[in-house]
Amino acid sequence: MMAQVIPETFLSPEQQLALFGGSCLLGIPCGLLFDVFRLLRRLIPHHPAAVAAEDMLTPVLWGILLTGYTTAFAKGDFRLYYVIGMLTGFVLYECTLGRLVLCIGTAFCAVVRAPLRILGWGFRSFCRKVLCIFVGTSKKTKREQKNAQNPLHSPP
Repeated sequence: MMAQVIPETFLSPEQQLALFGGSCLLGIPCGLLFDVFRLLRRLIPHHPAAVAAEDMLTPVLWGILLTGYTTAFAKGDFRLYYVIGMLTGFVLYECTLGRLVLCIGTAFCAVVRAPLRILGWGFRSFCRKVLCIFVGTSKKTKREQKNAQNPLHSPP
């Protein structure tokens, strides 16, 4: 009789349950990443294109986290229940700690927003002055080049 060969990737139910629990815990950094983008939007007004880019970047970063998790803990084997666990952990985080983090972050944004607006106003005025200097110099240079190309007319 031949002995039954068990593949290397076979996981016991206890190991699968531990990996599912780990993937649930992986939902916490995903929730924190989501909250960082939300707080950044509250702190600094974004153009809709930047918001769309952040919305596309979030699942990409989640995928990178999930890939790292499967590589580090699951010997590179990907299972659907890792995704389900991660999303479950994300929802649990958002319903519990996420609310607290968002309240504290919103209060922090309210405190930091005023000095940032002052700095932003100063930076904008500085950029406008520098732009006026360069644009004025550029127009003056173009005018001088045009005058240099025109021959001088002698008085009649």
